[in-house]
Amino acid sequence: MNQYDSKYMLIRLLCIMKIINNKTYNQSFEPKLYPGQPQILVFLKHNQGISQKELSKKHKSRPASISGILQKLEKQDLIKRETDINDKRILRVYLTPTGEKLANQADEFLNHISEIMFKNFTKEEKECYLNILDKISNNL
Repeated sequence: MNQYDSKYMLIRLLCIMKIINNKTYNQSFEPKLYPGQPQILVFLKHNQGISQKELSKKHKSRPASISGILQKLEKQDLIKRETDINDKRILRVYLTPTGEKLANQADEFLNHISEIMFKNFTKEEKECYLNILDKISNNL
């Protein structure tokens, strides 16, 4: 398998994702956060009251996956879900005060990790990286 083989590139990407997940899990969040949860909390910090369906679309995740993450966050009293007052079929998601505190910590952590990841990248390389990610996303 050479370095330009698609399977090799996928394996490299998965390895990087595993490293990020491990760093996230090993971060001293209290209560404990699992991979995927910090990103959701940070997203909610900037999008309070988003519908569960829209959150699923924005994260390109199955509604059932988002629902599972939200259930765990709700059990930890980090989020609350409320029925939309105009449409009872819509569930809106909000951070609790504890969730806001943790979202701020997660935001700082993600900023720190992203600074480390891209510290030697030029602006052009970052743009190229984003273009490649967009192509991959569109292909999937």
